[in-house]
Amino acid sequence: MAECDNVLEKLDSSKKYSWYDISNDIIPSSHCDDDEHDTLLSNTQFKNFCYRFATNFTYLIMKWIGNLGYDKESCDYLNYWAYHKLINNFKVEENDISKSDFMKTLRNLWTPYLEAFDKCTLNEYTMSVSDFKNLKDLHDYNVNYNTIKNKILPNSTNCKKNYCSYIKHMMEVYEKVSNEVSECKHEEVCASFKAIEESKKPETLFNEFGCSSDHVDNTLMQEIQSSDKGLEDTLIFHQSYTSKNSPSDTALKYTPFGNWFRSRVLRKHRVGSIIHPDETEKLYDQNTEIEENFFEKDLNVKFHPMINS
Repeated sequence: MAECDNVLEKLDSSKKYSWYDISNDIIPSSHCDDDEHDTLLSNTQFKNFCYRFATNFTYLIMKWIGNLGYDKESCDYLNYWAYHKLINNFKVEENDISKSDFMKTLRNLWTPYLEAFDKCTLNEYTMSVSDFKNLKDLHDYNVNYNTIKNKILPNSTNCKKNYCSYIKHMMEVYEKVSNEVSECKHEEVCASFKAIEESKKPETLFNEFGCSSDHVDNTLMQEIQSSDKGLEDTLIFHQSYTSKNSPSDTALKYTPFGNWFRSRVLRKHRVGSIIHPDETEKLYDQNTEIEENFFEKDLNVKFHPMINS
């Protein structure tokens, strides 16, 4: 059924990751400029990753230093999202991700944001790609469990094959990790496994759904795993973005984002170094007619889903 084509993308974890896949409202960052000492930053696909990463981290910092405060979950998702993109699009050391060529660049990119907001740290996964994928799958399943059990299970007649296929996949991941968890090579994997082991076993959910082999289509999971949005071969950001006559510049001048970022983030919290220097100066100077107490008391930024998540 057509209504079931993208149903797994509506699970909690998938919706979270989709926020990080933004292609609009990109904030320019000088940290993504070409660097003669780092060939990755000259790669178009990596530059697109960098633009998204820089924008995501900036939005998160805006969220954390605002009224909502810091939440570790968003930082965890940023880590999973970043590694997932890098592993699926660039050369990776299969046996130890931390030894991959992109790690040096990722560390350098993370540093200025860590200096601006020191709570969200880069997780260095000294594990194989296979172990990382198991870790991410366990994390995501743990997040999705309550929605599947409490909202989907009572009305499971539609798209049953999709959900049963997902749960069957998680049964296989769970079984694989259970055979290795006694050694506990990686604390993160063990912790995620134990969180599920206590009351969220995939096999139990599979039976509660009334799933059987007839309801499992392995190609569904293969399609999902191979349909990662990836990174464009053409730049998603151009220098015209900062042109004085560009629509994006107008948005920064006259929307709540431009004002809020200038007054709340740059002046009060002094994190202007995380975006492009030229853009920082503009955001300092524009729209001074709006009073500071408006931002302190009333502003609710709505233009980007991560701000209100």
